[in-house]
Formats: sequence, C-alpha cells, structure tokens
Amino acid sequence: MLENLSPEDRAYLDCTGGFSLYGRMRVDKGRMYDVQFDFRAQNDALIIAMSGNFHESFLYEASRGSLLRVKVDDSDPVYLRFSLNGFEEAFSRCMELSAAVGNMFPPDEDFFENPDRPSEDFSGSGVRSL
Repeated sequence: MLENLSPEDRAYLDCTGGFSLYGRMRVDKGRMYDVQFDFRAQNDALIIAMSGNFHESFLYEASRGSLLRVKVDDSDPVYLRFSLNGFEEAFSRCMELSAAVGNMFPPDEDFFENPDRPSEDFSGSGVRSL
C-alpha cells in the first residue's frame, strides 16, 4: 500500500528506520488472516508492506471477493476497507507481464552453466575473492 507522507511523518520514519504493527484482514466474511504491517518511507511516500501466511489462499479469495477489510492494531485500532472490483483482472495482467518478462531472457542458470564467453579473471586490487 502507498500513502502520501507529511514532512513530520517522513522525519519520524527516517529517524526510526520504520516500524511494524500487527493486525488482521479478511475478504468479505471469509477466513481471517494475521498480518504484519511494515511501515517505511521512500521519498515522499509511505510504503506499507503486508506479510503473513496468507498469500496463495488470499489471492484465491480476493479474486472472487468484493471487499477486503483490514484491522491494524494500535492504541486506537484502525479499520480499512478496499474494493476488490477488478482485482482478478489486474492480478491476471500482472501474471501475464511477469511471464512475458521472464520469457524475454534465458534462465539465469544459463549465464553461469553455459557462458557465451570464457570466464575472465577479475582478481586484483578492489576485488575480493570469496
């Protein structure tokens, strides 16, 4: 999730390096998921990364649901609601684009196992060997 950041909030997040809160979410009246919300600043935007054990099942439910409800636990809990209208189409498009980008290049392993050119020795000053 993204949100505009006030200069005061930006200064706080820069000073603390971000923070985490916990909560729950659910699609419509479906399964309840525990969520960790990690808050951090990036330029003038607040980035809220959500993590938990919900990815595959959540995507299935969100593709068929109408509302995502979120509760962020704090001294004063915050309740949020997001429409899932168009979620399935947007998710399908993301997957198509991801597959298209992945198919543009040979697998990463090919760059190491079947190099097009011989390996070069880069040892010397400024290069550290492992």
